[in-house]
Amino acid sequence: MAAHAATLTALRRTVLHRVTLTFILVVVVWVVAGRALPGFATFGHLRYMVELASIMGIAAAGQTLVVIGAGIDLSVAGVITFTAIIMPLVSPAWDDSGLVGVAVTLAMALAVAGSTASASSSCASIR
Repeated sequence: MAAHAATLTALRRTVLHRVTLTFILVVVVWVVAGRALPGFATFGHLRYMVELASIMGIAAAGQTLVVIGAGIDLSVAGVITFTAIIMPLVSPAWDDSGLVGVAVTLAMALAVAGSTASASSSCASIR
């Protein structure tokens, strides 16, 4: 009987853990949205979401390395958001490869990042 109670306690602790509850909540929202919105729970949509998450994961890994290297730079999230908004706006319709849009967006993002870095270094010199 004591082994059964210990198993139940361990199971309850696992289910009520915040990571498990978060996972359960995501699954419930996914199922409800899949029932309510046609095409939401398709393989193509899941693949698209994984592609977006992978980009954010790469940026998060880079930000982590910057923080570990003692160079705290909080502008990365802003530059990523900026490029995500600007890219479709500056990509010309005649460029099927998208290289012109990438080049223009990269130039604009570097300009924003450079101005942010120079502003933060000038603030540091004031102190």
